[in-house]
Amino acid sequence: MSNPLERFVSVDERSDGIYISMAPEKKGSIDCETLRNALETDEIVNYDWDRIVDVVSRATGEYERIGPSFKVYDGSFDDYIDVAVSDMCASMKINSDCFEANLKPEVLPVVCCLRRKGIRYGILRKNVAAACSEVTTDEMIEIARGKEPVKGRDAKINVLVKIDPDTRPQSREDGSVDYRSIESFVQVGKGQVLAEKIPPTPGGPGWKVTGEEIPPEPGNDCKLPHGKNTVISENRTRLIAEKSGVLNQYGNLLQVLEILNIENDVDFRVGNIKYPGDIYIQGNVKPGFCVEAGGDVIVKGIVETAQVISRNGKVVVESGVIGKGEAEIFGKAGIQLGFCQEVKSIETDGLLDIVKYCLHSSIVCNVLDVSDRVSSVVGGDICVYDHAMIRQLGNEKNVETRIEVVDKNAKRNKEKLRELDVLGSELQKKKEPLEKQIKSKAAIMKKAQNVLSDKIKAEMKTWVDTYNAINLKLKYVHEQKEKVAATITNPAERKGYIKVTGDIYPGVVISIYGNTKLIKNRSTGKTFRVADEGIEMA
Repeated sequence: MSNPLERFVSVDERSDGIYISMAPEKKGSIDCETLRNALETDEIVNYDWDRIVDVVSRATGEYERIGPSFKVYDGSFDDYIDVAVSDMCASMKINSDCFEANLKPEVLPVVCCLRRKGIRYGILRKNVAAACSEVTTDEMIEIARGKEPVKGRDAKINVLVKIDPDTRPQSREDGSVDYRSIESFVQVGKGQVLAEKIPPTPGGPGWKVTGEEIPPEPGNDCKLPHGKNTVISENRTRLIAEKSGVLNQYGNLLQVLEILNIENDVDFRVGNIKYPGDIYIQGNVKPGFCVEAGGDVIVKGIVETAQVISRNGKVVVESGVIGKGEAEIFGKAGIQLGFCQEVKSIETDGLLDIVKYCLHSSIVCNVLDVSDRVSSVVGGDICVYDHAMIRQLGNEKNVETRIEVVDKNAKRNKEKLRELDVLGSELQKKKEPLEKQIKSKAAIMKKAQNVLSDKIKAEMKTWVDTYNAINLKLKYVHEQKEKVAATITNPAERKGYIKVTGDIYPGVVISIYGNTKLIKNRSTGKTFRVADEGIEMA
């Protein structure tokens, strides 16, 4: 008979018993229950289990004795042990007749007998040992239990972006609270992972006492919340934003909206908004708040003493703007307003279209259109780069209303000159006290000659270095002013004009490319252009 352990360890059968050896490098590579199963399959009834486990677990590489030569079960208990078997349980009864046959039940022979009778999993060895030692004959005792299969874990979706942002206001460095900085929506970028799926697990198999495997029920799968402008990764485990935008939950789906939709007012519930795409506001923009977009901004209601900025698109305020000298509107590509009143700044490189009226507002635009049959421009300062079309300019009260056509490049270069003048003045203010300190300190150093301390020398060096740095900056400012001034010339083509289809009232001041005309008498339907002799009115 071949030794059943030879498949797993080195075996040496000697005259005084069986020796086995486990190489150190194989330590931990063998499950001891596999050895037990091999022994019981070959019906060995005299192995020393504890000794075998000890030698294998230590793995010294030396041959060590595990007991006498193996004996095989002879079937002596087959006729004296009855079993009752169900899928998940087995019981046995040792008949008292075995004692009349001079047989003493022992664990290993009884286990071999049970395996012959089909019980191959979950044998309760303690129960078998107890039955053999107590010799409870003619009574059924549970001696094996099956294992129920373990259901697999259901798939799980982890959303990696917070859907409901924190609506608490932010604290400033000085300890005060900015109630306008409330985060009310979540922006995501193209390629950002929005959610990931942890796949279901297959579960663990169960076993009948007869050794048959019971297949497990796998966990339930689920789908990623694949909504608009999202894609699923190739391995089907991640949901990714296909475009940049605002994350929104629609039912059970996650979707990315390119337009940020604010269903109510922009107020303390929403907070300031800064968004790279388009913004659609169904309500008003309340005082003190700022709405800034990379794309278009559309406001259905009124903008009240607030800021609305479109860096690259248009601004549309369907109702209008009540500025009270504070509101600011900027739309690079164009602006459309229902009306505007006392707005601090309205600026666009495109068309400014005002449907009703413009009162006491400061405007810079390429083209101004306030030509509707009920529209008017009263008060304020208006600067256009190309032309203006206005129905009524000024009013019966002769309110001063200033409007001018300027060359865009010349205007911006003049603004640069003013900025450079301010910078030069600030540098000169810093330079003057340094110059006095250096002169004063130089006089002291001249008298002290060789008894100057290192501290005084270091202070003098610091002042001189700072003074020289300021001089370099002043030189740079002067050079830049010369360059900018050289670019300010009268435009070669002076095509700009101001067209008024209705009434023009006294108090209106019209300026076109530096030529100015004060309207002293009421007139109707005039177009103002510049000619060699000044402004002509036709």
